[in-house]
Amino acid sequence: MTLPAHVPIGTVLDQIRKASSDFLESVELLDLYKSKQIGEDKKNATFRFFYRDREKTLSLEAVDTAHSHLIQKVLKVLL
Repeated sequence: MTLPAHVPIGTVLDQIRKASSDFLESVELLDLYKSKQIGEDKKNATFRFFYRDREKTLSLEAVDTAHSHLIQKVLKVLL
């Protein structure tokens, strides 16, 4: 996720949890990267998302849809 450099990662994680989908079990930060190539005012954050349905096996399509909606909600708030 490419973000403005001034946005705290804690805020991003809070927004991810607030915008949670029915299947999001947890999320964690894996890596934070800053460089001149992406811009002095930006940073890339890599997160690991864990999705699970306690009643059935999730299809890749269901996870992709849930993840896409979640990211759109978060970026709408943060950007």
